[in-house]
Amino acid sequence: MIMNTNLLPADILAFENGLSSLTNELQGAHIFITGGTGFFGKWLLESIVFLNNRFSLQIKATVLTRNPEHFSNKCHIWQTSKN
Repeated sequence: MIMNTNLLPADILAFENGLSSLTNELQGAHIFITGGTGFFGKWLLESIVFLNNRFSLQIKATVLTRNPEHFSNKCHIWQTSKN
């Protein structure tokens, strides 16, 4: 069985046409996320990174986590701050 390890872009691209109405609202948005280390939180954060790269939306996210070190180690592709 071959598994697709690059599902996120496929997920996003599947509804890319529907995103056009949201891009103006998301441009420069600052989103507060709780549960960022869970399944949905990680998907949401990876989606934000993808959207920023694809559409240059400059979306920022603040993630509430009980353990910033664990989050930083688990999600090393994102810039983290303990402030």
